[in-house]
Amino acid sequence: MSDPPWYERLFEEVYLRKYAPILARMDTAKEVEFLLEHLHLEPGMRVLDLCCGQGRHAVLLAKRGLRVVGQDHSQTLLERARESARAAGVEVELVRRDMREIEWTAEFDAVLNLFTAFGYFEEDRENFRVLTGVTRALKPGGRFAIDIISYPWLMRNWEPMAWNRGEGGLLWFEERRMDWARGIQGVEHTYIEPDGRRWALTHRLRLFPSHELVEWLRRAGLETEALFGDFSGAPYDLKSPRLIALSKKIQGSDPER
Repeated sequence: MSDPPWYERLFEEVYLRKYAPILARMDTAKEVEFLLEHLHLEPGMRVLDLCCGQGRHAVLLAKRGLRVVGQDHSQTLLERARESARAAGVEVELVRRDMREIEWTAEFDAVLNLFTAFGYFEEDRENFRVLTGVTRALKPGGRFAIDIISYPWLMRNWEPMAWNRGEGGLLWFEERRMDWARGIQGVEHTYIEPDGRRWALTHRLRLFPSHELVEWLRRAGLETEALFGDFSGAPYDLKSPRLIALSKKIQGSDPER
């Protein structure tokens, strides 16, 4: 029997411990304000947070009066999202499902895909399938926001290995490999607990330069309206750490398959 794909193993409790210090430094409220403004979101609108993780955006959007659905494959992260929504006193509909399986048609005013939660699959047709599902899920004129790491920024700041410290004394080491011709990054993670226990996980990520992402969006029936380099609203350029593409469903679009 073959091992499960990396994305079925990585997003468990260790993921939350690993990223806790990083997420603590991030201004999620600012990111939500950016999304509200640039996606023209108003209370009562229906939003799909695709790969919602622990719900850090979904909960804040629900607090602002949006009707939010969060979809994710990880039961662990969905449970954390459910706890966060309960603590905040808001309702977020949470669905456990692979990102390729978006089962709505013309139901959402906006779809979000944030924090580089795209490019997980080995076959490009499977990654593209995610975008066609987004298009179908959007109402006519609905908008899509995708936020991924910037390929040029990664090239300029490439580090083949790094040590970091997570929550509860967890140490983690990353050994990174990059296929620059194909835009594929492979990372082996080694985790070390304070008592000396250790284990390893790997992940593989397909990266996208801006022109390729814009073309994929067009083929999926989404017209790119703007590119930003971070959630402050700075225009995208070669020094930008993020690539945030905002697009709109093309009227009468029939996504390529």
